[in-house]
Amino acid sequence: MRCVHGRVVWLFAALGCPGPDTATPVTEATGASESTTSAESTTAEPTGTTPEPVPTGDAPASCGDGAVDGDESCDDGNTVDGDGCNRDCEPSARLLWERLSGAPQSDWYHDMVLGPDQTLLVGGTIANARDNQDRLLSRHDLAGEPLWARSYDAGAQFERVLAVGRHEAAVYAAGAKYSLADGYDLWIARHDLAGEVVWEDHLGSGFGHDFATGLSLTGEGEVLVAGVVGTADGAAMWTRRYGPDGAVQWTQSVPVLPSAVFYLGPDVEVAGERVLVGFTAWSNDYNEVLAAYPPGGGAPLWQRDWASGGLIYGLAAAGESIFVTGQRYPESFFVRRLSAEGESQWVSTECIGSAGRAVAVDGQGDVVAIGLGAGSDGANARLCKFTGDGQLRWGKDLGSGLGDDFGEAVVILPDGRIVVAGSQAVGPDDFDGWLAMFAP
Repeated sequence: MRCVHGRVVWLFAALGCPGPDTATPVTEATGASESTTSAESTTAEPTGTTPEPVPTGDAPASCGDGAVDGDESCDDGNTVDGDGCNRDCEPSARLLWERLSGAPQSDWYHDMVLGPDQTLLVGGTIANARDNQDRLLSRHDLAGEPLWARSYDAGAQFERVLAVGRHEAAVYAAGAKYSLADGYDLWIARHDLAGEVVWEDHLGSGFGHDFATGLSLTGEGEVLVAGVVGTADGAAMWTRRYGPDGAVQWTQSVPVLPSAVFYLGPDVEVAGERVLVGFTAWSNDYNEVLAAYPPGGGAPLWQRDWASGGLIYGLAAAGESIFVTGQRYPESFFVRRLSAEGESQWVSTECIGSAGRAVAVDGQGDVVAIGLGAGSDGANARLCKFTGDGQLRWGKDLGSGLGDDFGEAVVILPDGRIVVAGSQAVGPDDFDGWLAMFAP
C-alpha cells in the first residue's frame, strides 16, 4: 500500500502543523460515557494580524460602473464575487484577518463549524505538561477571538478531536484516543455551550486503530458519525446515528481496506433524506467511494466507485449537488462535483497541491476547498475557489515559512466571506492553531 501523504506519519507521531503571526499569501491568476474524562479551561492569548477591518458590506456608490473611482480598489463592472474584483470593489481572496492561538504548548485545529449564533466551534488537539495530547474544543467570534477554550484529558497518551458539530445549544465532538493496549479508540461526546460534557460514548474494536473522522447533524439534532474501525480482516468504513440523548439508532460497517491504516477520512453529510458518506476502498489501488444511506439505516440507496487512486477526505452537499475533495496519486489535490444520485459531473485537479481536506459551497454556487500544498519549508495550507462548473477562480498558498502548515477546515459565512482553520509552525516542533478570514 502507498502511504497516505505525510499526514499519516504526522498523526501517529504527534500531530503537528501551523505558522507565524503573519502569512504572505500568494494569489494566482483569477479565473458510552466515561468517568475518567476531565476538562479544564485554557486562556492562551491569541496572536495574529489584522490587515484590514472586517467589511461592513457597504460599497461605494459608484461601485459596479466599470471605472475605478474614489476609494475603490477595483471595478470590473459586475456584481460577481471571486472573479478578481468583488461586488464591493475590493480584490477577491484578500486576507481580512488571521489569528494564531498563542498557546504556550503546541496545539492544532482539525475541524470547524459555524453555529446558529454566528460563532465558530473549533475542535483539535493540545499538548499537555506530560508531553501527551489532550482533546481540544474552543469557540470563537467572527473576528477569531476566543470566547472559551477547553481541553479534555481521559489519561490516554494521544487524544484528539477530528470532527465537530453544533445544533442549537448542543456541541458535538468526535475523534480518537490512544492506549497502549488497543491503539486508538473511537469516541464521540455531546457538550453544552460552555464545553461541559453531557454524554460520551466510545468504541474499541479490539482489532487495532479506530477513528471517528466525520460528523454531521440532522435538523432535529440527531448526530451522524463516520470513521474507520479495525476488523478481523482489516478495516471497515463505520457509520453510526445517535439520538440527541446519546441513544444509538443504527450502525453500518462496510469492509474497505485490508489493514487498519488510518487516513483522514471518511466524511459524512446529512443531505435531506440521505446520509452521504465519502470514503476509500482498496482493490489493487485506492478507489473513491461515495454511498447514500436512508436516514433510518440499512443498505445504501446507492453507491458510486471511482478507480482513481483517490481518497475522499471532505464532503459537502448544496441543493441537488454533492461535492467531495481529497487526494489522488501522485500527490494531487482534487475536487469533484456530483449529482444528487452520485453521478460525476466534473472533477478538477487545478488546485495545485497534494490533498484536499475540506470543501464548502457559497451562496452564488462557487466551491471553496482547503488542503495541503507545497511550501518552501515543508507543506503549506492551500485554498482554492472554483465556479460551480469547475473553473478555477483563484488559488492561494498560505504558509509560515517555518515548517509544515496545514489547512483542515473551511466555513463560508452568509455574506460569502471564507473562514479557514488549521495549524501553522511557529518554531521547530512547535505549532499553533490557526484561523483566518478571506474575502470571497
